[in-house]
Amino acid sequence: MNTAFNLLNYPMQARQRRLRWRWGSGLVGGLLGLALGAAALQGLSLELDALASERDTLQVQSAQRLAQAGKDKVQQEALDLAKGQQDLLLQVQQHQQAWVRLHQAVMQEAGLSGWALERLQVDGDRLELQGRIRDAQALSSAQIRLSEKLQSPLTLVSLVAKPVDLGDRPASDGGHAFVWQGPWHAVSAVVKSAPGRAP
Repeated sequence: MNTAFNLLNYPMQARQRRLRWRWGSGLVGGLLGLALGAAALQGLSLELDALASERDTLQVQSAQRLAQAGKDKVQQEALDLAKGQQDLLLQVQQHQQAWVRLHQAVMQEAGLSGWALERLQVDGDRLELQGRIRDAQALSSAQIRLSEKLQSPLTLVSLVAKPVDLGDRPASDGGHAFVWQGPWHAVSAVVKSAPGRAP
């Protein structure tokens, strides 16, 4: 082992060199840490910008979807309204056709069977026909034929063999007053089903 004394390596200078090395390495380490921190912050900032851009894109897409959903809802409501109006029109047409069938059937059957219609009344879903006939035997067959023509069964609810005073009209001799009743589709039920109307 060489134990020679080196006069150029004074303990004071060695300590100063160690101190400078420590300060230099600490400074380099600090600068390197700052650079790495700045790079990390820069990367985080870029990620945050990308996330913000993606969020904005998603918000725009969400707004577009909501707008499209609103348009689809309005379009569906318009289609439902049109379908409801079409259904209502169909019901009204069917109701008018039923009235035409009723009028034609009553006129034909009255002429055929020799009975006279004195009163026709529609009350809700019930149809009531009041008339007078001379031959009570023909009443049953007339009832059956009229029910078939109306496609609705009529029921005899009253048959009176004596003349009935009808107020300003004179009573007939020898006739029979009768009342038929049957089901009928009410106009109010058709109107209440109209779209957009309050019940």
